[in-house]
Amino acid sequence: MPAYSLPTFNLTAKVWTAELNSLTARWSFLPPTRAHDFTTLAQLYIQQRSSISSYAIPFRDATNVTAAVLMRIDLRVPKGTALRYPLPNNLDGSSIFDVVEVPAGSGKFYFVPFVIPVHTGFPNEYLVAVLIPYVNFQQPEDAVLELHDSFVIAAGSLL
Repeated sequence: MPAYSLPTFNLTAKVWTAELNSLTARWSFLPPTRAHDFTTLAQLYIQQRSSISSYAIPFRDATNVTAAVLMRIDLRVPKGTALRYPLPNNLDGSSIFDVVEVPAGSGKFYFVPFVIPVHTGFPNEYLVAVLIPYVNFQQPEDAVLELHDSFVIAAGSLL
């Protein structure tokens, strides 16, 4: 019988639970100002297959922008990690997104639109969270995104 192993959780990630509200007319795209809710061991993984999905995210004042891209960033974390699945997670149909900084202390922030367990019921079970870059306008290259009417992101998968 083959032996299966867990991913190597070689990084630490900080998590802010329910940090971003999908109904907010404009996100600041700045780092959270409050203390993080918890840290977790993690592995950052870029999917090798082409991926595409679209999400409506609040990018411009009073509008949501549909975003899509052909790459996916995954955060693998131990099973039982309290990352939320927010599509949608409120009674009014809106969503509240968790924000992660990975590696912890790096200044690289992402929000989490999707979390799913992998290998459920097996000894190598873990969670995968799809990450979308949460742009930090304190970085010079990020300021260019403010000039566009759309924001390209990653999620989903095509075979």
